[in-house]
Amino acid sequence: MLYRWRMEMRRGQLMPKKKDIQIDPELKAELKRLRKLEREHNTFRRSALF
Repeated sequence: MLYRWRMEMRRGQLMPKKKDIQIDPELKAELKRLRKLEREHNTFRRSALF
């Protein structure tokens, strides 16, 4: 079970509990886009190695 938890955390499927932090909506959208882009980049990079 620990293996599955770590794997899901690395993929970004599990997110830590949200705290009551107010973030600018534009900044929040940009961070979300960046996380998605990084995941896609890592996936592409791994597929290119094989």
